[in-house]
Amino acid sequence: MQLPFELYNEILKILAQNSTKTFSLEELTSNIFSSYNKSQERENQARILDVLIFLESKGLIFLNSLTDESQVKIKTNLQIV
Repeated sequence: MQLPFELYNEILKILAQNSTKTFSLEELTSNIFSSYNKSQERENQARILDVLIFLESKGLIFLNSLTDESQVKIKTNLQIV
């Protein structure tokens, strides 16, 4: 089980590396939990969505609440630990 800060970093890394692309909740979930059990899909999506909401509140990403698509806001170099 990943700790939340690891999810923050992983999501930011995916979004920053593809700064012109938007990612759906399903795409991010499958990228981060590549070998997850299908029965945990909803739980994993909920965890990702919680992190996306947090990152949006900090002004780091744009999250479209209608489509659940997200994109990095800051086009500068983000240092991901």
